[in-house]
Amino acid sequence: MTLPLAGCAGAVDTQGLFVQPGKFRFLPCKDLNLRMATAAKRERELNSLVERANEGPGGSVISRLIYGPELAQARADQREIQQTINEKNCNVTPGPAGPALR
Repeated sequence: MTLPLAGCAGAVDTQGLFVQPGKFRFLPCKDLNLRMATAAKRERELNSLVERANEGPGGSVISRLIYGPELAQARADQREIQQTINEKNCNVTPGPAGPALR
C-alpha cells in the first residue's frame, strides 16, 4: 500500500517544518542582514562537514543523519530571511561570499 504514496514525498514543502512563517518579520533591516550572514556562514560550515564526512565509507548516510536537519534549518532560515528582506524592501549588502540561497 505504500507504493502509491512513494511519489508524493518529493512534492511536500518541508520549509514549514524548519521555520515558522514570519519568524523574522519584526527584525529591522540591519538585523536581517546579520541573520542572513550568520545563516549563510553556518550553511558553508555544514557543507564542508558533509563533504568531509562523505569521503569515508558510509559517510553520506552518517552526514545526512548528523548534519541534514541543521543544514535544512540554515537553508530554511535563509529563505525566510530573504523573503522578509524582499517584503520590507531592505537595502541589504551581502557578505564577502554572498548569501547562498537554495
